[in-house]
Amino acid sequence: ATVIDNGVTLETVSLAELSRRTGELLQAPTVPVKIVSEVTGPGTELAPVPVADSVTGCGTCGPTVPCDADGPFDEGKGDCVGCAEIGDCDPGPCACSTVLQDYWTGWYETSSTPLYQWGCVDWQFAADERARLHFVNYRRDRIQVVRICPSCPSCTGCYNQQQVVDYQTDSDYCYKTYTFGMACETWDPIIYPYELCL
Repeated sequence: ATVIDNGVTLETVSLAELSRRTGELLQAPTVPVKIVSEVTGPGTELAPVPVADSVTGCGTCGPTVPCDADGPFDEGKGDCVGCAEIGDCDPGPCACSTVLQDYWTGWYETSSTPLYQWGCVDWQFAADERARLHFVNYRRDRIQVVRICPSCPSCTGCYNQQQVVDYQTDSDYCYKTYTFGMACETWDPIIYPYELCL
């Protein structure tokens, strides 16, 4: 490696020597600094400048500290590390409430009234089973997932909350079978699985 300053070759060192010097600099508590000056006269000695153990103004990070704040001192960097760089900070400002998701649930039964009509479910590959006609009411809900931040604009203590913001209803006639698997009567009309309730 060749050390050149303003086009003038100052010295030539081997790669091994350059690696040795770099290792010494990394472990030394001082860093050699060349100070450019307008002063003329004898004296070209390089003076070692101590490296500080910390920099005034460095702080600590945490869940309540803003991400643009300075965190602890980093020896390798020679300066404060930003809390955002560490990832230990409050990314605020956060809104007091934010809608994250909006979706519909599946249909579910809310009430059912049995009627007097029966049918025989044709299961094709299993024993037929008796089923009773019902009038069924269904409902589905529109759910909104909201992020609540009680300490807004800080993001500390935020949590998600689900709430029903709308719903739809429907009704239908459908058949229900019974857990004890009633056998069909000869006079029962044949019905098919798609006619069973949800």
